[in-house]
This record gives sequence, structure tokens and C-alpha cells, in this order.
Amino acid sequence: MSDSDFKITLEEQTNNNSLQLYISGELTIENSISIHNYLLNNALEHDSVGINICDSTSIDLSMIQLIIGFIATRNNTGKVTTVEFNIYESDNDIINKTGAIELLSLLQKNQKV
Repeated sequence: MSDSDFKITLEEQTNNNSLQLYISGELTIENSISIHNYLLNNALEHDSVGINICDSTSIDLSMIQLIIGFIATRNNTGKVTTVEFNIYESDNDIINKTGAIELLSLLQKNQKV
């Protein structure tokens, strides 16, 4: 797998310092370092960040942990982060067996992690 297995597009609104990220494709451990670096280099400083991961072909725990860590980092500075996502049935087994479903529930409710 290579970094070309995922895509990040963004919409930036400078008037209110907000950013909307659309992350799609293969959201697995193989791409987690590149996605992590992208988030740190391009999204940390915005007051408001929305993350949309509804078009992923696959997602694993590394991506869920990465998103939760990103939200926790931003929460510590009082910045707003929202997440919108869909989990495909093929990914449900790992998410349920690991207990990550509880973490995803927090994301959906936009609660602090």
C-alpha cells in the first residue's frame, strides 16, 4: 500500500479560521503516519476543524486512535473539532471486538475525549 491509497481535500475559510477536511480511501495503519503528519502540519492551528471520513474504503483502529488523539490535542487548547463518518459493515467486526465502538460513539456525539 502507498500514500496514494488515500486522499485529503480541504476547504478553508480564512474569515472565521475554519477548515473542513475530507479524508477518503484506505484509512489504515499503512497510511496513518502520512495522515497524522498532514493533520499536524495543516489543521492544528485553525479555530474550527471539521473532519469528514465518510468515503473511506477501509478504516482500522490506528485511524480511529489518530482522530481521537487529534481531537484531544485540540480540546486541550479549547478549539472545536467535529467528525462525520460512516463505518462500512466490513469494518464492524474489528471495531466491535476491540471496544472502539464506544470511542466512535463519543465522536458522533462530539463529546470531549
